[in-house]
Amino acid sequence: MADTSSPAEGGFDFPDRLVGVWGGSDDYRAEVERLTGSAAVRMLPVEGGPATVLAPAPQSGDLSDLQQQLRSAVTDADEAAVYGHTASNVVSGSGALAEASYLMVVRLYADDKWRNSFRDWLHEEHLTRQPTTGGVVWAHLYETVDDDRWHFLNLWGGDDDRIFDSAEWAEIRDTDRFFTVSGVFSECRSVRQIFRIG
Repeated sequence: MADTSSPAEGGFDFPDRLVGVWGGSDDYRAEVERLTGSAAVRMLPVEGGPATVLAPAPQSGDLSDLQQQLRSAVTDADEAAVYGHTASNVVSGSGALAEASYLMVVRLYADDKWRNSFRDWLHEEHLTRQPTTGGVVWAHLYETVDDDRWHFLNLWGGDDDRIFDSAEWAEIRDTDRFFTVSGVFSECRSVRQIFRIG
């Protein structure tokens, strides 16, 4: 895959609450920083396309108020959401953004039919097995604070963007249990992107 991205500027340790803005204009980094009071990271996908902005959200207070303010401020973004952390698996280092060279992001909306079984698979199997892929340094799982848009945000840090499309990645992922829940990808909305971090 051709890497047309620029490295992300800055970085942070992954917090309990995270803000993500997907697509839209360059102005969103400053807007996210204003709303969260935290330094934000702006990244471009390896294969080109609109920018993504991530920032730690305030660790206290009403997330639904922040969610509403965020969506009002970044009206032409593809998506703007506040996420709560659910689990991590750190293979090496502390799990900070800057400890990986590439970030794979999977956002997924799972309707009621799939949500619990998909969540169980993520936490009980995928989060424990997938980081054994060579080159994966950490994984952080989040879920949105409201249920009307994307539910799951899965962040995978790696040394190389090719590991996420490797035969080893697929072999580790493709278990009987994965195929049981894989219908979520055809029946529900999902987006997968890879970003260069540094």
